[in-house]
Amino acid sequence: MKYLFVDTNNFIGCALLIEPKHSPETIKKLSELLDSDKAKLFLPEVVEIEFFRVVDTELSTIEKVVNNFKKNIDDNLPTYLGTEKNGFINSAESIFEKRKNSSEVAKKEIKKIFESKKTIKIPITFEIFINAYKRALAGKKPYEYKRCPECKELKNIIDADCIIFESIISKCAEIEEIELVFSSRNKDHFASFDDSNNKHILHPDLESTLPKGTSVKYHLTLVEALNSEFQTEIDEIEAKKIDNNLNAFKNWTTLTEERLATQNVLNKLLSEKYPDLISRYKSPLDDLLKRSHPIEEALKASKLSLEAINASKLSLIDDLFKRSSPIEEAINASKLSLEAIKASKLSLIDDLLKRSHPIEEALKTSSPQIEEEKKPDTSESKEEQNKKDKSKKN
Repeated sequence: MKYLFVDTNNFIGCALLIEPKHSPETIKKLSELLDSDKAKLFLPEVVEIEFFRVVDTELSTIEKVVNNFKKNIDDNLPTYLGTEKNGFINSAESIFEKRKNSSEVAKKEIKKIFESKKTIKIPITFEIFINAYKRALAGKKPYEYKRCPECKELKNIIDADCIIFESIISKCAEIEEIELVFSSRNKDHFASFDDSNNKHILHPDLESTLPKGTSVKYHLTLVEALNSEFQTEIDEIEAKKIDNNLNAFKNWTTLTEERLATQNVLNKLLSEKYPDLISRYKSPLDDLLKRSHPIEEALKASKLSLEAINASKLSLIDDLFKRSSPIEEAINASKLSLEAIKASKLSLIDDLLKRSHPIEEALKTSSPQIEEEKKPDTSESKEEQNKKDKSKKN
């Protein structure tokens, strides 16, 4: 029978997909291992308390990083890159949602493990607490000296890692010939590197204080421990890809800070060169500054200095101010003078004034016919004319 200790950081790695191959499925593999009676789990009370607090804190931190990234994307990418902007934002939201969902699943699985009969809970006792305090006072691993920068006194004498290790010692003392599998990412406090075997081992200061008959194997991750000690295979997941995306968020934040610094320099130059135009053309200038990213990238690619970048932006702004309305552009293009345009406009107005109402136009066009219709008909028929002619002859 092997006894397995899993540190809080390994459980967090599974809940938040931080480690490659670590996921709620890894927790299920651990649960299956315990059910198979091949191992039992040591659970110091510190780990049980830490996990549920830390997982919520870390999830909140990830949410803030993602929200800051989304804001930077929304504020700094120009509107004409709308498709790319939406792609970045959706990707960021997806990364947070995956971690949020995985943490909820992991919490349920880990709670089952914590309540399992195959889990040996180790509550904090007065003896464990005192021994941990003495270990910290003596400066022994896993304690790390932390002095207050102001008063220079030691900080965190009540150290959680010391309590964890003293808890394990107390339980190992109750069991003869125990094989301990120790899994923790906290190599600075719990481990040292064995150059001859090219791997991490439990720190000699810690191993020397374990009860006699206790052998120990040290592993950095839960996946590594399950695979090496229990031949449990874990499928690959998207954790690595997600971590790379989070690194990209950090890089984007750095680039954004640099961009804002550059923009501040530009704003200063603008206020010096265009003191009276800044307020009048604030909106066009803001739009221009937001749209300058591709130009900025091209200039950086060509290894031009910051001064050259600013000069280029100022040149663009000069061009913006020189540009008049579309009508004026058309006038300039046709090389017509303002007087000619005015004359042309007056000609059009004169022509417009000469034009009467459409009904009047119709009446004028039909007026000859109307007059003819109004004239009385004085013509006589041929018969009447013949009668008159005969009467005259007689």
